[in-house]
Amino acid sequence: MGLNEYIIRKIPELMGKHDSKRLLKYKVEVEGVKEFCDIPYMEGGHKQHLLDVYYPEGTTSPLPIIIDIHGGAWVYGYKEINKPFCLTLAKAGFVVVNINYRLLPEVSFPENLRDIFAAFNWVEANAKEFYGDLNNVFLVGDSAGGHLAATATAAIVDSEFAKKCGVRSSLKFKALGMICPATDIEKFTKRDRIPILKYFHKIFLGEDYRNSVYLKHLTVRNNMMEKFPPVFIISNEGDFLKRQAIDFAKECEKRGVKYEFHYTRKKGSTTKLEHVSNVLYPTYPESIAANDAMLEFFLKHAAK
Repeated sequence: MGLNEYIIRKIPELMGKHDSKRLLKYKVEVEGVKEFCDIPYMEGGHKQHLLDVYYPEGTTSPLPIIIDIHGGAWVYGYKEINKPFCLTLAKAGFVVVNINYRLLPEVSFPENLRDIFAAFNWVEANAKEFYGDLNNVFLVGDSAGGHLAATATAAIVDSEFAKKCGVRSSLKFKALGMICPATDIEKFTKRDRIPILKYFHKIFLGEDYRNSVYLKHLTVRNNMMEKFPPVFIISNEGDFLKRQAIDFAKECEKRGVKYEFHYTRKKGSTTKLEHVSNVLYPTYPESIAANDAMLEFFLKHAAK
């Protein structure tokens, strides 16, 4: 195993230790929410092909649906990390679908995207069982999950890109929530003389990544953004991807995409702001403000 491969494979271990400590220390109890966990959305028994569904207890009529895609630098993550965040969204009156998907380097793009679309298709087939309203579906992703959410949206609005990726879905998202998202892969590609970034591109797109038919699409602005649904962007001063979030908000403005940008500054903050802090610590005041604003944005753009 080379040094670059060792480093990439070490990331999940290090991030996993950090998350395990955080989840033990920071516990969120959300009452009044029904949980259905570890539901397979594909055959084969792969642990990354499982999802959870949460919705308020006592639900008897259709509720809007949120599909959540976790982050983790494309190489790490699992739905349980985002569970506290998702439970708070469900408590607010949504059916929340919290999904796993396969990660790099086990698979390359677009295999991870195909998993996500398989989850979309499961939602479409099973929404009524969980009181989901298919006329009001929203997509949320944080960090790398935000990137995959935007890429999935790009495939939904562009049939040629969808065909390249081998994906199909009839879902039409009413709005997109992007939390501290990665949106500009070209910035990393320009630095691929750095060995670790070159190796990362290879596991993402294959050895000949510079000639990949997918490469340009992985930078969100290179897609048919004019066809995107309304977008809610969340970032903060402690977010190491804040520049990408800011630039993406400017791109939405330039391309005529309806959007709101919720940006929290350190001044006046009562808690530590960091990358995806509203997902990691959903009960913090700044997180509640950000998440409530996102849900309000979703409802504003819901079908009546």
